[in-house]
Amino acid sequence: KFLYFLGSILDDISHMSYLKIKKLMERCYMLQFLAAEKGHVAAVNALINFGIDFDCEHEGKTPAELAFENQHFAVVLNLLKANFKIPSNYNAETAPMELRNFVNLCTQFHEAIKNGDVEKLKEVRAENTDLRYFYDVNNKSAIRVAVENKHFHIYKLLLKSKMYSAPHEDIALIIVDLSEEERCQLREI
Repeated sequence: KFLYFLGSILDDISHMSYLKIKKLMERCYMLQFLAAEKGHVAAVNALINFGIDFDCEHEGKTPAELAFENQHFAVVLNLLKANFKIPSNYNAETAPMELRNFVNLCTQFHEAIKNGDVEKLKEVRAENTDLRYFYDVNNKSAIRVAVENKHFHIYKLLLKSKMYSAPHEDIALIIVDLSEEERCQLREI
């Protein structure tokens, strides 16, 4: 009965108020999993807009992994564009072109960071201003990759363009592992 109830509201969730969804979420933490697994794009988008976490796991899977497993690729793409992680079960061979193109864009962005290609970064960033983390297939944010590769000028450029390290990343720990000279370089930029 309860699952039927949740399934029935998925069609109307985009019209629900924030307080109603919050109250519902307090009663059922699993709503984002059900919406993703069933491929309810409108429900997923509404939950994203209300700030619901989709990077959480239940029984070892994230909502994006459930959506990908069930071939709900529009849900996966929307989650990625909303700054959530690339599913660990992502497979380019089974993904549709639009999803592959987006993941490839993120991969190109990370390659540009690793290669110090500032012009490519600016070009891609200008076309994707809503992305805050730009995850790669290893779920590392662009900020983290810049620091790990000691491209501190790119790190600063990314911060200025309102990019952040991901909530699950602790950039301070990476910075602590830098040499004293590298930390000085980072502070000077």
